[in-house]
Amino acid sequence: MLEQFGVPIGPMSNLGVPAAGLAVLAGCLAVTAYVRWRANEIAMRHSLPLPITRLHAVVAIVTMVVCAVLAGAMLWR
Repeated sequence: MLEQFGVPIGPMSNLGVPAAGLAVLAGCLAVTAYVRWRANEIAMRHSLPLPITRLHAVVAIVTMVVCAVLAGAMLWR
């Protein structure tokens, strides 16, 4: 029902690349979330400063790229 309100982007094969990219990003986030949680737990137990991460910047950049690709595909139609 909701697809009738969406903008047709093209063949479903065009959506495969952004979907695969988001799936890989989700898998990486799951792994790095566990690693970061573990590092934070160890740092807190030993009264050390929490480790820094650049993951937030990576997630923001990948999300912006995927959004730009999808917006470009919608405008192209």
